[in-house]
Amino acid sequence: MANKGKNFAITMFAVLGSVGMIAFLSLLFFPGLLGTQTLGGSGGGVTTTVSTASSVASAVKEGTDATLQISAYDLVSTTPTTRVASTLYAYDVDNKELLKNGASLSASASTNVDTTVGTDFVIGAFDSTYYGTLKSVTVTKTAQPVVLDNFKITTSLNVKTYDDGSALNTSNIMAISSNAEQSWDKIFLEENESNRAFNLKGFGLDLPTATNITDWTVNGKDSPIVESASMPQRLRTTLDFYFVLPESRMLKSWDTYNTGNVLFKSGGNDPVTETATLYIIDESNFASSVDKTLKSGVENDASSPADVGASDITRTVTIQ
Repeated sequence: MANKGKNFAITMFAVLGSVGMIAFLSLLFFPGLLGTQTLGGSGGGVTTTVSTASSVASAVKEGTDATLQISAYDLVSTTPTTRVASTLYAYDVDNKELLKNGASLSASASTNVDTTVGTDFVIGAFDSTYYGTLKSVTVTKTAQPVVLDNFKITTSLNVKTYDDGSALNTSNIMAISSNAEQSWDKIFLEENESNRAFNLKGFGLDLPTATNITDWTVNGKDSPIVESASMPQRLRTTLDFYFVLPESRMLKSWDTYNTGNVLFKSGGNDPVTETATLYIIDESNFASSVDKTLKSGVENDASSPADVGASDITRTVTIQ
Protein backbone atom coordinates (compact mmCIF):
# COMPACT_ATOMS: atom_id res chain seq x y z
CA MET A 1 0.00 0.00 0.00
CA ALA A 2 2.85 2.38 0.76
CA ASN A 3 4.38 1.81 -2.65
CA LYS A 4 0.99 2.30 -4.30
CA GLY A 5 0.51 5.69 -2.56
CA LYS A 6 4.03 6.70 -3.50
CA ASN A 7 3.44 5.83 -7.14
CA PHE A 8 0.17 7.81 -7.12
CA ALA A 9 1.92 10.90 -5.77
CA ILE A 10 4.63 10.64 -8.42
CA THR A 11 2.00 10.26 -11.13
CA MET A 12 0.04 13.33 -9.91
CA PHE A 13 3.23 15.38 -9.73
CA ALA A 14 4.03 14.47 -13.32
CA VAL A 15 0.51 15.35 -14.48
CA LEU A 16 0.51 18.70 -12.69
CA GLY A 17 3.96 19.43 -14.07
CA SER A 18 2.72 18.75 -17.60
CA VAL A 19 -0.31 21.00 -17.11
CA GLY A 20 1.91 23.75 -15.78
CA MET A 21 4.26 23.44 -18.71
CA ILE A 22 1.34 23.57 -21.17
CA ALA A 23 -0.01 26.70 -19.45
CA PHE A 24 3.43 28.31 -19.53
CA LEU A 25 3.90 27.53 -23.22
CA SER A 26 0.39 28.81 -23.97
CA LEU A 27 1.15 32.13 -22.32
CA LEU A 28 4.52 32.30 -24.01
CA PHE A 29 3.34 31.59 -27.55
CA PHE A 30 -0.35 32.60 -27.35
CA PRO A 31 -0.60 35.66 -25.04
CA GLY A 32 -3.84 36.67 -26.78
CA LEU A 33 -5.66 33.87 -24.94
CA LEU A 34 -5.75 36.05 -21.84
CA GLY A 35 -5.99 39.52 -23.31
CA THR A 36 -4.81 41.47 -26.38
CA GLN A 37 -2.06 40.35 -28.72
CA THR A 38 -0.05 42.98 -30.61
CA LEU A 39 1.72 41.92 -33.79
CA GLY A 40 4.29 44.34 -35.15
CA GLY A 41 6.54 44.15 -38.18
CA SER A 42 10.25 44.69 -37.70
CA GLY A 43 11.47 48.26 -37.94
CA GLY A 44 8.23 49.78 -36.65
CA GLY A 45 5.95 48.34 -39.31
CA VAL A 46 2.18 48.17 -39.25
CA THR A 47 0.84 47.09 -35.88
CA THR A 48 -2.24 44.87 -35.67
CA THR A 49 -4.18 44.48 -32.44
CA VAL A 50 -6.11 41.21 -32.03
CA SER A 51 -8.93 41.73 -29.53
CA THR A 52 -10.19 38.89 -27.37
CA ALA A 53 -13.42 38.49 -25.43
CA SER A 54 -12.11 40.39 -22.40
CA SER A 55 -10.93 43.41 -24.45
CA VAL A 56 -14.03 43.51 -26.65
CA ALA A 57 -16.19 43.62 -23.55
CA SER A 58 -14.42 46.82 -22.47
CA ALA A 59 -14.81 48.58 -25.87
CA VAL A 60 -17.13 51.58 -26.22
CA LYS A 61 -20.51 50.43 -27.54
CA GLU A 62 -21.31 51.49 -31.10
CA GLY A 63 -23.93 54.23 -31.20
CA THR A 64 -22.76 55.83 -27.94
CA ASP A 65 -22.72 59.65 -28.03
CA ALA A 66 -19.26 60.96 -28.88
CA THR A 67 -17.38 64.15 -29.71
CA LEU A 68 -14.61 64.74 -32.22
CA GLN A 69 -12.16 67.34 -30.92
CA ILE A 70 -10.58 68.87 -34.03
CA SER A 71 -7.46 71.01 -34.34
CA ALA A 72 -5.31 72.05 -37.31
CA TYR A 73 -1.58 72.79 -37.46
CA ASP A 74 0.42 74.56 -40.18
CA LEU A 75 3.25 72.19 -41.14
CA VAL A 76 5.27 74.87 -42.95
CA SER A 77 5.14 77.30 -40.04
CA THR A 78 8.14 78.07 -37.84
CA THR A 79 5.88 76.89 -34.98
CA PRO A 80 4.16 73.78 -36.42
CA THR A 81 2.96 72.77 -32.95
CA THR A 82 0.73 75.87 -32.68
CA ARG A 83 -2.92 75.61 -33.71
CA VAL A 84 -4.09 77.72 -36.65
CA ALA A 85 -7.47 79.22 -37.45
CA SER A 86 -8.85 77.74 -40.64
CA THR A 87 -12.18 76.66 -42.14
CA LEU A 88 -13.54 73.26 -41.12
CA TYR A 89 -15.42 70.70 -43.20
CA ALA A 90 -16.56 67.38 -41.70
CA TYR A 91 -18.42 64.90 -43.92
CA ASP A 92 -20.35 62.08 -42.22
CA VAL A 93 -19.81 59.18 -44.64
CA ASP A 94 -22.43 56.88 -43.08
CA ASN A 95 -25.24 59.44 -43.09
CA LYS A 96 -24.01 61.28 -46.23
CA GLU A 97 -24.19 64.59 -44.41
CA LEU A 98 -21.82 67.55 -44.24
CA LEU A 99 -21.93 68.31 -40.51
CA LYS A 100 -19.44 71.16 -40.68
CA ASN A 101 -19.65 73.16 -43.90
CA GLY A 102 -17.22 76.03 -43.66
CA ALA A 103 -17.29 76.41 -39.89
CA SER A 104 -14.58 78.45 -38.18
CA LEU A 105 -11.80 76.28 -36.77
CA SER A 106 -10.40 77.85 -33.64
CA ALA A 107 -6.72 78.62 -33.11
CA SER A 108 -7.10 78.71 -29.32
CA ALA A 109 -8.92 75.42 -28.63
CA SER A 110 -10.18 72.32 -30.39
CA THR A 111 -13.46 72.60 -32.31
CA ASN A 112 -16.05 69.94 -31.44
CA VAL A 113 -18.23 67.85 -33.74
CA ASP A 114 -20.97 65.83 -32.02
CA THR A 115 -21.47 62.32 -33.37
CA THR A 116 -21.69 58.68 -32.25
CA VAL A 117 -19.17 55.87 -31.85
CA GLY A 118 -18.78 53.83 -35.04
CA THR A 119 -19.42 56.70 -37.48
CA ASP A 120 -17.00 57.25 -40.38
CA PHE A 121 -15.91 60.76 -41.38
CA VAL A 122 -13.79 62.55 -43.96
CA ILE A 123 -12.48 65.77 -42.41
CA GLY A 124 -10.41 68.68 -43.67
CA ALA A 125 -9.62 72.33 -42.97
CA PHE A 126 -8.93 74.53 -46.01
CA ASP A 127 -9.68 77.94 -47.52
CA SER A 128 -7.91 80.65 -49.50
CA THR A 129 -5.25 80.89 -46.78
CA TYR A 130 -4.50 77.21 -46.12
CA TYR A 131 -4.27 73.98 -48.06
CA GLY A 132 -5.46 71.07 -45.95
CA THR A 133 -5.16 67.33 -46.34
CA LEU A 134 -8.31 65.21 -46.08
CA LYS A 135 -8.33 62.72 -43.21
CA SER A 136 -10.53 59.60 -42.91
CA VAL A 137 -11.62 59.02 -39.32
CA THR A 138 -13.67 56.29 -37.61
CA VAL A 139 -15.09 57.32 -34.23
CA THR A 140 -13.93 54.85 -31.57
CA LYS A 141 -13.95 56.98 -28.40
CA THR A 142 -16.46 59.20 -26.65
CA ALA A 143 -13.92 62.06 -26.77
CA GLN A 144 -11.64 61.63 -29.79
CA PRO A 145 -8.93 64.14 -30.80
CA VAL A 146 -8.41 64.69 -34.54
CA VAL A 147 -5.32 66.54 -35.81
CA LEU A 148 -5.40 68.04 -39.32
CA ASP A 149 -2.40 69.00 -41.46
CA ASN A 150 -2.46 72.47 -43.02
CA PHE A 151 -0.04 74.36 -45.28
CA LYS A 152 -0.18 78.14 -45.61
CA ILE A 153 -0.64 79.13 -49.25
CA THR A 154 2.03 81.19 -50.98
CA THR A 155 1.25 84.46 -52.72
CA SER A 156 4.03 84.20 -55.30
CA LEU A 157 6.45 81.86 -57.05
CA ASN A 158 9.85 82.36 -58.61
CA VAL A 159 9.18 81.32 -62.24
CA LYS A 160 11.95 81.09 -64.85
CA THR A 161 12.17 79.63 -68.32
CA TYR A 162 15.47 78.27 -69.64
CA ASP A 163 16.80 77.99 -73.19
CA ASP A 164 20.23 76.62 -74.15
CA GLY A 165 21.13 76.34 -70.48
CA SER A 166 20.47 80.00 -69.60
CA ALA A 167 17.51 81.67 -67.92
CA LEU A 168 15.51 83.90 -70.25
CA ASN A 169 14.64 87.47 -69.33
CA THR A 170 11.31 88.44 -67.78
CA SER A 171 9.61 88.52 -71.21
CA ASN A 172 10.44 84.82 -71.78
CA ILE A 173 11.12 85.42 -75.46
CA MET A 174 10.54 82.51 -77.83
CA ALA A 175 11.92 83.09 -81.35
CA ILE A 176 10.39 80.74 -83.91
CA SER A 177 10.13 80.89 -87.72
CA SER A 178 7.16 79.63 -89.78
CA ASN A 179 6.56 75.86 -90.04
CA ALA A 180 9.15 75.22 -87.36
CA GLU A 181 9.74 73.80 -83.90
CA GLN A 182 11.47 75.54 -81.02
CA SER A 183 11.76 74.63 -77.37
CA TRP A 184 12.72 75.79 -73.92
CA ASP A 185 14.95 73.55 -71.83
CA LYS A 186 12.50 73.72 -68.95
CA ILE A 187 10.18 75.75 -66.78
CA PHE A 188 11.71 76.27 -63.35
CA LEU A 189 9.60 76.94 -60.24
CA GLU A 190 10.72 77.86 -56.75
CA GLU A 191 8.48 78.42 -53.75
CA ASN A 192 10.35 81.52 -52.59
CA GLU A 193 8.37 82.57 -49.52
CA SER A 194 9.30 81.36 -46.06
CA ASN A 195 6.68 79.29 -44.24
CA ARG A 196 4.47 78.95 -47.33
CA ALA A 197 3.53 76.26 -49.85
CA PHE A 198 2.21 75.86 -53.40
CA ASN A 199 0.38 72.67 -54.42
CA LEU A 200 1.36 72.46 -58.10
CA LYS A 201 -1.07 70.70 -60.44
CA GLY A 202 -0.59 72.02 -63.99
CA PHE A 203 0.55 74.44 -66.68
CA GLY A 204 -1.53 76.31 -69.23
CA LEU A 205 -0.85 78.58 -72.19
CA ASP A 206 -3.13 81.38 -73.39
CA LEU A 207 -2.35 82.48 -76.96
CA PRO A 208 -3.58 85.61 -78.77
CA THR A 209 -6.36 85.16 -81.32
CA ALA A 210 -4.09 85.72 -84.34
CA THR A 211 -1.37 83.35 -83.19
CA ASN A 212 0.94 81.39 -85.46
CA ILE A 213 1.57 78.76 -82.75
CA THR A 214 -0.19 75.51 -83.63
CA ASP A 215 0.98 73.22 -80.83
CA TRP A 216 2.54 73.40 -77.36
CA THR A 217 3.79 70.53 -75.21
CA VAL A 218 5.13 70.44 -71.65
CA ASN A 219 7.20 67.33 -70.96
CA GLY A 220 7.99 65.85 -67.58
CA LYS A 221 11.47 65.46 -66.15
CA ASP A 222 11.31 63.40 -62.95
CA SER A 223 7.57 62.67 -63.21
CA PRO A 224 4.98 62.60 -66.02
CA ILE A 225 3.19 65.70 -67.26
CA VAL A 226 0.29 64.94 -69.59
CA GLU A 227 -2.13 66.96 -71.67
CA SER A 228 -5.47 67.04 -69.89
CA ALA A 229 -8.53 65.65 -71.63
CA SER A 230 -10.60 68.50 -70.23
CA MET A 231 -9.88 72.16 -69.63
CA PRO A 232 -10.86 73.74 -66.29
CA GLN A 233 -14.32 75.15 -66.94
CA ARG A 234 -13.41 78.58 -65.60
CA LEU A 235 -10.49 78.73 -68.09
CA ARG A 236 -12.10 77.18 -71.18
CA THR A 237 -12.39 80.51 -72.94
CA THR A 238 -8.88 81.49 -71.83
CA LEU A 239 -6.43 78.62 -72.25
CA ASP A 240 -5.42 77.06 -75.55
CA PHE A 241 -3.32 74.27 -73.98
CA TYR A 242 -3.43 72.65 -70.55
CA PHE A 243 -1.00 70.06 -69.10
CA VAL A 244 -1.27 68.44 -65.67
CA LEU A 245 0.71 66.34 -63.23
CA PRO A 246 -1.14 63.06 -62.52
CA GLU A 247 -0.57 63.77 -58.82
CA SER A 248 -0.18 67.28 -57.44
CA ARG A 249 3.23 68.28 -56.03
CA MET A 250 3.37 70.23 -52.76
CA LEU A 251 6.23 72.74 -52.98
CA LYS A 252 7.15 73.96 -49.49
CA SER A 253 9.45 76.83 -48.53
CA TRP A 254 12.33 77.01 -51.04
CA ASP A 255 11.41 73.75 -52.77
CA THR A 256 12.02 73.73 -56.53
CA TYR A 257 10.42 71.98 -59.49
CA ASN A 258 11.66 71.57 -63.07
CA THR A 259 9.70 70.42 -66.09
CA GLY A 260 11.36 68.70 -69.02
CA ASN A 261 11.60 70.54 -72.33
CA VAL A 262 8.70 72.72 -73.51
CA LEU A 263 8.03 72.47 -77.25
CA PHE A 264 6.43 75.10 -79.50
CA LYS A 265 5.31 74.41 -83.09
CA SER A 266 4.38 77.13 -85.59
CA GLY A 267 2.18 77.29 -88.68
CA GLY A 268 2.89 78.58 -92.17
CA ASN A 269 2.24 82.27 -91.62
CA ASP A 270 5.10 84.74 -91.43
CA PRO A 271 6.32 85.14 -87.85
CA VAL A 272 4.84 88.07 -86.00
CA THR A 273 5.54 89.26 -82.48
CA GLU A 274 2.78 88.06 -80.19
CA THR A 275 2.28 87.95 -76.46
CA ALA A 276 1.09 84.78 -74.77
CA THR A 277 0.47 84.03 -71.09
CA LEU A 278 1.90 81.09 -69.16
CA TYR A 279 -0.32 79.83 -66.31
CA ILE A 280 0.90 77.89 -63.27
CA ILE A 281 -2.12 76.28 -61.58
CA ASP A 282 -2.51 74.71 -58.16
CA GLU A 283 -4.91 72.15 -56.67
CA SER A 284 -6.83 72.35 -53.41
CA ASN A 285 -9.79 70.78 -51.63
CA PHE A 286 -13.38 71.98 -51.72
CA ALA A 287 -16.84 71.03 -50.47
CA SER A 288 -18.90 69.78 -53.40
CA SER A 289 -21.98 71.75 -54.36
CA VAL A 290 -23.32 68.62 -56.04
CA ASP A 291 -23.18 65.90 -53.37
CA LYS A 292 -21.72 67.68 -50.29
CA THR A 293 -18.66 65.40 -50.21
CA LEU A 294 -15.10 66.74 -49.94
CA LYS A 295 -13.09 66.72 -53.16
CA SER A 296 -9.88 68.04 -54.73
CA GLY A 297 -9.43 70.02 -57.93
CA VAL A 298 -8.19 73.18 -59.63
CA GLU A 299 -11.69 74.65 -59.27
CA ASN A 300 -14.87 73.81 -57.38
CA ASP A 301 -17.96 72.20 -58.93
CA ALA A 302 -20.40 75.08 -58.52
CA SER A 303 -22.63 75.94 -61.49
CA SER A 304 -20.08 78.68 -62.26
CA PRO A 305 -16.84 77.06 -61.04
CA ALA A 306 -14.46 79.23 -59.03
CA ASP A 307 -10.73 78.92 -58.42
CA VAL A 308 -9.68 77.15 -55.20
CA GLY A 309 -6.43 77.44 -53.28
CA ALA A 310 -3.98 80.02 -54.59
CA SER A 311 -4.82 82.46 -57.34
CA ASP A 312 -3.46 81.39 -60.74
CA ILE A 313 0.14 82.54 -61.17
CA THR A 314 0.91 83.93 -64.64
CA ARG A 315 3.93 85.05 -66.65
CA THR A 316 4.18 86.83 -70.01
CA VAL A 317 5.67 84.94 -72.98
CA THR A 318 6.83 86.92 -76.04
CA ILE A 319 6.79 84.92 -79.27
CA GLN A 320 8.50 86.40 -82.34
